[in-house]
Amino acid sequence: METQSHHEPHRVVERLPSMEGDVRAGVEKQRLNIGNGHPSPLVRIAVALERIADHLAPGPENIVGTDYVAGKIGCTPTHVARMIRDGDIPLSCAVPGCGDGRPWKFLRARIDNWLETR
Repeated sequence: METQSHHEPHRVVERLPSMEGDVRAGVEKQRLNIGNGHPSPLVRIAVALERIADHLAPGPENIVGTDYVAGKIGCTPTHVARMIRDGDIPLSCAVPGCGDGRPWKFLRARIDNWLETR
């Protein structure tokens, strides 16, 4: 929970559980109104940024793991991880922030394109 100290110090604003971006943004807009009944400029910016992020972020169906790639090339997921670490699979196929101790994830369209051209 976080409190709003600059407009309504007594009001507590709860973070909503995971909901669809636009629904959560709409609810947050209604809950975080300043005195005149309109969302503050910062809230409007936050809502706009969330909508952009939701639009640009790849959906779960567009992300695949090492099992998917291993099945396509006929090897083990461990070998796929070794291939990307060694540079045999381009890093541009990987989801940013994966690897380095975390499971490797791939952007499906990019890894499929790489598999077709190899």
